[in-house]
Amino acid sequence: MPLSATEDRERLKAWVVGLTMACPYDQSNPADCPLYLIRTKPLVERLHWVESLSHEKLRLIVNTHLLCLEQKQR
Repeated sequence: MPLSATEDRERLKAWVVGLTMACPYDQSNPADCPLYLIRTKPLVERLHWVESLSHEKLRLIVNTHLLCLEQKQR
């Protein structure tokens, strides 16, 4: 059974919150990562930022990181 839009958004938000903590590949904060500057902000600011993102932007961030992770694992 597919997720509802709300469930999908919550799943994506949880994933992006994790991505704001560190790179999933090596738990660092690479300077070339689109989330580099976000990771330098206090946790509360990161959470507010994630909350402000549209469903499409959340999906884009997750997809970008999945592609990057796939490339790094080769």
